[in-house]
Amino acid sequence: LDNRAWMVVYYSEWCGHCVRYAPVFERIAAAHESHAELKFGAINCAQYGEFCGSRSVHAFPTVRAYHFPGLKGSFTEDGGEVPRNLARQEEAISDWMLTQRGVAATSASSEPTLNDPGRPASAAEGENASSVTEVAAGSALESIALPMVAAAAAGSSLQPQSPKSPKSPSPSQSPCLLGAGESCILANSQQAAALRLVDAEVAILYSLRQGTFLSADVGKEGRPTVIQGEALADLLAWLTLLQTVFPSRRAREHLGVLVKIAKSASDTKGSNKSTPGDAPGLEQGMWLRTLDDFALDLVPAQAGKDPAPHWRLCALYPCGLWTLFHVVSVAAAEMPRDFLGARQMDVLAIIERFVERFFGCDGCRRHFAEMYSSCLFNRCVKGSEDRKAALWLWHAHNAVTSRIAEEEGRVVDLWPAKAQCQDCSGIDEQWQEEKVYDYLRQSYSLQKDIGTDEREQDSLGEDGLVGGAVIAFAALAYLARHMICTGSFRSKVR
Repeated sequence: LDNRAWMVVYYSEWCGHCVRYAPVFERIAAAHESHAELKFGAINCAQYGEFCGSRSVHAFPTVRAYHFPGLKGSFTEDGGEVPRNLARQEEAISDWMLTQRGVAATSASSEPTLNDPGRPASAAEGENASSVTEVAAGSALESIALPMVAAAAAGSSLQPQSPKSPKSPSPSQSPCLLGAGESCILANSQQAAALRLVDAEVAILYSLRQGTFLSADVGKEGRPTVIQGEALADLLAWLTLLQTVFPSRRAREHLGVLVKIAKSASDTKGSNKSTPGDAPGLEQGMWLRTLDDFALDLVPAQAGKDPAPHWRLCALYPCGLWTLFHVVSVAAAEMPRDFLGARQMDVLAIIERFVERFFGCDGCRRHFAEMYSSCLFNRCVKGSEDRKAALWLWHAHNAVTSRIAEEEGRVVDLWPAKAQCQDCSGIDEQWQEEKVYDYLRQSYSLQKDIGTDEREQDSLGEDGLVGGAVIAFAALAYLARHMICTGSFRSKVR
């Protein structure tokens, strides 16, 4: 960045709130086309995640101002953060920028600047100089609007199981998730569950690479970027939950490696101290190097960097994350009643902390936290805990779908649609939660774990799976792997 005043939006192409903010930022840029000393830029943090992390960007969209003397931090590498409400009020932010613009233009020579020759540029600056794309006022924001439009077209509203392709019937018209007739794959079939398992693994790999260090202490002055303290404890709880319940033995074994790494970092003397530098914690560089070659069961390591080629039913990360939450919550509900309790695992609380710490969409995590903390959908009501997390997440998913549809002026069917689950709602259109849970179990849970372990031996006997069950399950595992290699049955859903 040069000495002129800059407004830069840090965004992610999969973030629905970023999609909706794009035209606002575009209009602000267009309104200041005549002011040559004021520039606008955008950085896609889905593509330049490490750079955004080095600039202490913890949520999307984030607007930073550079070379605005009235804003604290605007002459540092990180820039000064523009308050969220101000950034969304076009007239207010325009007045604010115009007030500051004259001061910025005349005082830049007396203030330290981002390209001060007396201070060496960081490696991140040099390597990512092209990551800041200037926004041309009065024209389409190629660096932000076009990727966002593409993401929106791919389905950013998170509606469960809504095929993108116009050739596919909508959920309200057909019980098929994919195909039709003899090639129909039902939404609650084992074939669909196998595909969702792939998407869940993609979401795990992408989240571990892109989200883990959103709550990190950013290294400055030669110190490494680390995650420690409560954030590291939340990461360890999340990884331990995945290692415990994820329905793939091979994936659980691989996740165990990450659990050991996080636990080792947590056990380091002083890791609970809050002052950066007091404890090594979990270092970003080491973590990313580990993930470079870290695959799960059905998905290769490359999905952590570029998930697009690996999705099977989803098109974007939020859809994949919802899929992962449903897979995990149903798997936990299907485990022996005392299994998680003995390990003091509160599935829903762990997921809520994950969203708060490691999911970058600012508006999304605020809304999720509000639903959780306000005890919506009977979260705080005493009762059977076995299925509570699975049903609460289903309610929350529908609430998100409805809210986004309302904001966009659309009408959507709640999920599951009548054609996909006739018994899930009664004559009075009230949800029948027992039937809904059965639908979730069929849709997100394979009949047997991919691979067996000691948890199942008591119920399976010494020989484990036998006869047709072995053949049927092996066929499902093969189907999932075959779809990865060939791209068969691939569809984009919201």
